[in-house]
Order: sequence, then C-alpha cells, then structure tokens
Amino acid sequence: MLRGRRLSTEEKAQISALNGAGFGIRAIGRQIGRTHCLISAYLRIRTNIIRRRILDAEEHLQPMMRGRSADGLRTVACR
Repeated sequence: MLRGRRLSTEEKAQISALNGAGFGIRAIGRQIGRTHCLISAYLRIRTNIIRRRILDAEEHLQPMMRGRSADGLRTVACR
C-alpha cells in the first residue's frame, strides 16, 4: 500500500477547525488538498483518542468519588 506524507500539525489544526465550523469531510479535503479518506481517518482516530482519555479519567476518578453525595460533599456514616 502506498502512503503519502503525514499530516502536519498545521493541517491537523485546519482539519479540526473546519470540522468544528461544520464543514463536511469532502469539503475539508478539498480545502486543504487531501483526500476525504485521510480526513475521515484522522477525525475518527482523534475522536477515539479523546473518548479513551475521558474514559481513563473517569476510571481514575471513580474510586475517589465513592462515598460522596450528589453535591460532592463527603458522606459520613452515623453509627
């Protein structure tokens, strides 16, 4: 499989900005001169990385959140 040059940091920023502004994948590809397949793959990978970071953070915080009420204050068991 042939591979082209990697996305530069500038191109990644452009893709993110255009995607955030509501541009479609093909329109983004035309704008920066890359294929829609590459744009789609980059956004999919980026989304998965962000999702994984959120899940990791939630897993890390979960033990700390045990024993807290809805308002975030520690609950104290009365005996």
